[in-house]
Amino acid sequence: MGQTVSGLTALAQALIRRITTPRGRLLNDPNYGYDIAGELEDDVTTQQVAAIGANVDAEFLKDQRVFSSVTTVTLQTDGQLDVASQVQSALGPFSLVFSLSPSGILTIVSGP
Repeated sequence: MGQTVSGLTALAQALIRRITTPRGRLLNDPNYGYDIAGELEDDVTTQQVAAIGANVDAEFLKDQRVFSSVTTVTLQTDGQLDVASQVQSALGPFSLVFSLSPSGILTIVSGP
């Protein structure tokens, strides 16, 4: 905690911040953010799961270092979302895999 990071690690952290910050929370950038935890409901449909992946990709692409992002979201029977993003960036390609519990706790499974 509190360490300075750079490269792909810094980019991955910036992308996680983007999807855990509710849109409109930053006064100087009202288009910043996507509250992925806010998408969790008791009855998340297959269409909503697909939309979550598309919304993650759209938010990642707002970072000028990201060229492309392809995200797959899987809803587990216990309500957990498993999210895997393949990101092509100016710093190189990387995978960012995380899970989101029904209570909104985000856990990084793997990243750069």
